[in-house]
Amino acid sequence: MISKTDETLGIIGNTAITHALSSSLRDGSLSHAYILIGPSKIGKATLAIRLAQSVNCVVENQGLACLECSQCTRIAAMNHADVEIITPGEEAETDTSTGIKRLKELERDVALKPYEGKKKVFILRDLDDMRNENFNVLLKVLEEPPADVLFVLTANQYEYIPGTVLSRCQKFDFLPVPSFDIVQALTKQEKITEEKAFSLAILSNGSIGWAIEAARDDSIVEQYLRDRSDFAAMLAYDLQGKIAYGEKIANLFWRDRSLVLGQLSMMINWWRTMMLFLQGNRTDVLPEEEESLRQICGSYTVFGIVAAIKKTRDTMDYLNSINNPNPRIAFEALMISIHS
Repeated sequence: MISKTDETLGIIGNTAITHALSSSLRDGSLSHAYILIGPSKIGKATLAIRLAQSVNCVVENQGLACLECSQCTRIAAMNHADVEIITPGEEAETDTSTGIKRLKELERDVALKPYEGKKKVFILRDLDDMRNENFNVLLKVLEEPPADVLFVLTANQYEYIPGTVLSRCQKFDFLPVPSFDIVQALTKQEKITEEKAFSLAILSNGSIGWAIEAARDDSIVEQYLRDRSDFAAMLAYDLQGKIAYGEKIANLFWRDRSLVLGQLSMMINWWRTMMLFLQGNRTDVLPEEEESLRQICGSYTVFGIVAAIKKTRDTMDYLNSINNPNPRIAFEALMISIHS
């Protein structure tokens, strides 16, 4: 059983959020709906599950989940009649996707009493992938649900969530997890060396979920380092070479959107590393990348790197939009911007 003083709710970092929710669980003042906003693999889904466990736990533990009772274990295994994860944005280009069909059924289901627990909990993931017209369906189910229903919504960013939805939820913004916390978690939980944990913390860009996955699978790190090396080499290409590099990634977009967005995140991480190196900070730089950075950094200024980060983030935002993006044009514009 977790300690009565443990207010982390199962996630690493973002303690202001977990302390606030722990306090609400203790005094019974939870909202009917929460929206958790932040980068992927940072703990949003883990926290949503822990909230579902906490409101249904049958052990007296100051409102926090014991993790051992039948309710907690069934929810952890996602084998609980009153807890459901829905991804309403999946296959967003169709009206027949499982997520959207299930969302349309919720207006009926929220009126039903819990079957085996104290509360029905609906976890709606990745709302920023959902089409605009489907938010009207969500608004209906968020309006004055019964007291025994809890909604936990997650999204990567605010931009594509209508204000009418945000106004019906209590909002929490997740921040990247500090490297120190990631190193501590990896050495303690994954039993890896401090040196390896430090390298993963640098590469993770604050994503604790990615760091844990990488600690368990060396191929993730190997591929990520290859991608960083390829990107660093591309910076020395002429314009046509840069455009060809971008086109190769763009062609993967409709087959594996998350992979392409991951490539853009990797680029931002590399630009950040370059900025630190330019400013004389070697603490957050991998030793094996120092020579490559030394060769490249002479061609860039801090202002140029800031502009590159902004353009890369703009590209991510565009590709994340609910409209039909053109990845080829987006990457061509990004490569031209980097070249100039």
